[in-house]
Amino acid sequence: MIEPDYTINYTDVNYTINYINNYDGSIKFNYPVNMTWLEDNWNDVFKVFWTDTDYRVNLVEQKF
Repeated sequence: MIEPDYTINYTDVNYTINYINNYDGSIKFNYPVNMTWLEDNWNDVFKVFWTDTDYRVNLVEQKF
């Protein structure tokens, strides 16, 4: 339970994904991001799926 006088400081962080080609790209954030924390918590922050070349056959999305 959060105490009534407790203040939570947060920043809304937006990002864009810049594609370079089918295999490479970059993520650009509008505020500084602790990249060590992000790397450690990647799967909790982002839901990333990749589709294999047999997707039309097996229709299974593989977790990244």
